[in-house]
Amino acid sequence: MPKKKTSWKDAVLQVLKEANEALHYKDITEKIVEQGIRDLSGEIPEKTVAGTLWRLVKEEERVMAEGGGKYRIIEDGAQIPSGESNAQSDRDLKYATFASYGLYWKRNCVDWHKRHLWGIAPGARTKVDFSGQVGVYLLHHHGRIMYVGQTNESQKREDAKGLFDRLKYHHKDKPLWDAFSWFGFRRVDDKGELVKDQIPPCEARELIDILEAVLIQVVLPPINKQEERNNLGSLYQQDSK
Repeated sequence: MPKKKTSWKDAVLQVLKEANEALHYKDITEKIVEQGIRDLSGEIPEKTVAGTLWRLVKEEERVMAEGGGKYRIIEDGAQIPSGESNAQSDRDLKYATFASYGLYWKRNCVDWHKRHLWGIAPGARTKVDFSGQVGVYLLHHHGRIMYVGQTNESQKREDAKGLFDRLKYHHKDKPLWDAFSWFGFRRVDDKGELVKDQIPPCEARELIDILEAVLIQVVLPPINKQEERNNLGSLYQQDSK
């Protein structure tokens, strides 16, 4: 019999703990249904699970978004499986129009008195400062996209020279956001620093792929298979330590 009193949060956490690996939110939904963890009467399971995961990423340090609709839980003392470097090789970027991106970084974890936006690749040892990243960004509030903006070298205002500057402007000007996602063109070198290469021109085919990939990541449409296409480069988690 389904356990009617189990919350969606507890159901999702139970599946992630048992899996001990990253799972797509659709797979999490299937396991909740198969195992009868929760009564689904009157619910839209995939949509509810996706929303629950988004809140968990914001509220719990141990739940991490890995991109492509996949999430994992990191228990105390556990190591995230991956490489040891933040550096992005030419092979990594061969099919990436964007070089790197971050999902649902928390506003209250940024030190707005210092010009830094620290991120780290899963399993890496050194963190990267993305304050000077250029590209596009989104502001979120309780799961809703509140604002979409861009930052690039052609902007002339003093408060628009990099990702941090744009976000700090919104921090002062727009109170209704609690998290942000970003998608950047500048790659990370083997020293863990952003490379200020000139951004190459984008052809129409690439632009279509970019728009599709970004929308899939931030909207999580239930029919799309997010893991099949990713033109966003490497995912970085927020580091607020």
